[in-house]
Amino acid sequence: MHDGTTQAESATYTIEDYVRVEAESTIKHEFYGGVIRAMAGGATEHSVEDYVQIEQSSSVKHEFHNGQVLAMAEGTQDHARFAMELAFQVRAQLAGRSCAAYSSDLRVRVAATGLITYPDLSVFCASPVADSEADARTMIRGQSSRPVRMVTASH
Repeated sequence: MHDGTTQAESATYTIEDYVRVEAESTIKHEFYGGVIRAMAGGATEHSVEDYVQIEQSSSVKHEFHNGQVLAMAEGTQDHARFAMELAFQVRAQLAGRSCAAYSSDLRVRVAATGLITYPDLSVFCASPVADSEADARTMIRGQSSRPVRMVTASH
């Protein structure tokens, strides 16, 4: 389950990762303590609109949490294998239910916390609803009384 810690907060990037992100993006980033953060006009606090703009102009996925835009870590071979196995197990558990599982290609916003991320696996037991504050590509979690699960695979 997602525990509120963003993938970017637990990731450690190298200076080479930072240089690659900077080269691929039209947005400036800062690198400190193994974390890459997007910068918007030198501001450290970002709006959801800033986040969407950064996402649209970058080839790297980012998370948004508490006004911070953080570059997400690239997956490892072990992580990819574990996430796939998890998806197979969840799919089997959902058989015959009105819930659907989605991969990390789906961007999700958690209504209760404002976190916007790409969880390894999301389960919606109702049709996902587009987030009107972010954009149509972001689905919002927590709009219905039916539970939604987000899972970040770790090994």
